[in-house]
Amino acid sequence: MAITIFQPLFFSEVGQRQNNEDYYLPIKPDTKTKLFIVCDGMGGLDKGEEASRITAQSVETYFVENPTDKITDAYIQKAVESAFMNLADYMDENSLISRMGSTLTLLHLSANEATIAHIGDSRVYHVRGGEILYRTKDHKQVLDMVEDGIITAEQAMTHPWRNRLSHSISVRTIVAEEETTQKVDKAVVHQITDLQKNDYFFLCTDGVLEQITDDILTGILAKEQANEVKINSLLAHCKDKTKDNYTAMLVQVSGEEDKTYQSLVNEQPENAEVPVTEKKSSLFRRWFMW
Repeated sequence: MAITIFQPLFFSEVGQRQNNEDYYLPIKPDTKTKLFIVCDGMGGLDKGEEASRITAQSVETYFVENPTDKITDAYIQKAVESAFMNLADYMDENSLISRMGSTLTLLHLSANEATIAHIGDSRVYHVRGGEILYRTKDHKQVLDMVEDGIITAEQAMTHPWRNRLSHSISVRTIVAEEETTQKVDKAVVHQITDLQKNDYFFLCTDGVLEQITDDILTGILAKEQANEVKINSLLAHCKDKTKDNYTAMLVQVSGEEDKTYQSLVNEQPENAEVPVTEKKSSLFRRWFMW
């Protein structure tokens, strides 16, 4: 029961930054791609462009070298740990670097299910018929503080920690003790087994979210237009307005060889995810995801 996808589409732009610290794989996806990865090097840390590249390539390499018919939470965590160790090795080889980190979002499509995993504030959306069925939850400290009742949602929008991540793939060296702090956060993993024809997956870094709200995304994807027009429309919303780097990948299910669409596509916890049903301040949701 082989399920197929349309040609995946993507963009990755520098925005108003001096360099692009986002990274995505594969560089040239096609209708046989099974694994899609988007990473964002953490601002304020060293070598963000290298951190995102190493993270993405490490995870991809783990998948290639450890093929499996069933993606599990433990499997994803092993991939995350491999990225962590490769970041640590890079720092060992470059002694002037003391801190590196990246977000991670991925979509894997197998013969019978889709797997979404993420750490940080880059997102993955699952959209059907103009409705968001699933959306990853940003790992930000202010969201934890709101949930714990420490601050309000309105305060979170202007809080000095509003861009600080609570989870990431990051390595820091304590120079005085000459040792690396072992910080391997756990990825949140979500499995989907009820894919249908024309379902969309949208992976993006947080720079995209400066201009693309949930309503804009679903509105564009619901239109009777070619996917090339849709991705260009999303890009146009960001171009010349987004300050941060912005990267996105669009993947649409095209069908399957059998009559049903219950398995999934041809080929790419702590802080539990929730279906998108609750209504919060639209401005707050533009910057933070529940």
